[in-house]
Amino acid sequence: MKVLFFTLNLPDTLQIGKNAGSIKYYSIPNENPERHLYVIIDNEYEGGIIKKDTFFIESNEKNRFGIYAYKPGLLNVKGTILDRELYEKKVGKNFYELEFKDGYKYFEKEVYVKD
Repeated sequence: MKVLFFTLNLPDTLQIGKNAGSIKYYSIPNENPERHLYVIIDNEYEGGIIKKDTFFIESNEKNRFGIYAYKPGLLNVKGTILDRELYEKKVGKNFYELEFKDGYKYFEKEVYVKD
C-alpha cells in the first residue's frame, strides 16, 4: 500500500503466530531538531484480547513492526503511525521547555492467515 506519506510493506498472507511488516515514511523536514516515529499495531490475541503494540522506528532502514495472528482466516490489520516532533522553547533567560507536536496517520489492510 503506497500513499503520499508512507509505503506499507505487509504480505497478503500471514502465518499463525508472529509476523513482520515494515514501513517507509516520507516526512517533511522542518526546523525541528528532533523527531521520533512509532508504529502502533492493534494486535488481537487469544480470547479476543486486543493489545496496542508499539514499535520505535529508528530510520527507513530499521523500520520493522510486528503483527500477531492467532487463528486462520481473514485478519484486518489496523495501525497508527505516530510522528512526534520535539521542540525546545525558551521561556526565560536560562530556562527552556520541551514541547511535543504529534501527527497521526492511520492504515488498515486485510490479509489472510493460513495454518
